[in-house]
Amino acid sequence: MSLEQLLIIAGSAIVLALAGYTAYLFYLLNRQKKARALAEKDAEEKREKRREFARESVKILLEDLHQGHEQLCTTEAAIRITALCQILPLTAEELRHQKAFAELANATAHIPILDKWKDLPRKEKHALDQERLALEKTHQEAIDTAVPAWLAILRQSSTS
Repeated sequence: MSLEQLLIIAGSAIVLALAGYTAYLFYLLNRQKKARALAEKDAEEKREKRREFARESVKILLEDLHQGHEQLCTTEAAIRITALCQILPLTAEELRHQKAFAELANATAHIPILDKWKDLPRKEKHALDQERLALEKTHQEAIDTAVPAWLAILRQSSTS
């Protein structure tokens, strides 16, 4: 066997090895793409479930306010609705209705909640309660207008 033939055989072996390695890398890349697509699909499903939960929670809060049960005060409902809306893609019309709740939530943001509220002296709690009630009264008309309109939108979207 001549040197030329040996070089051709060696070159062919190298090309074959590189082709095999390329095929292996292509296989790994394809597997990675499938795993990424599956993970993205799973993440999107989880986001959609969170959005649906948030939308249903907003609907429940609005129904409570609309029916006058007031399991929560208007301020607490506004705070919860505003927080839930941060993960919801809202239409322009929904944003217009949500604005009433966001304004009340922002106006009362300085009032302590949970443990900080519990730690306040009774006199200060009373003063803050009076302030909260006054702020609710100021925003009540906008909220009373927003509740049935937004609720109608949510009911309509859940039936479609």
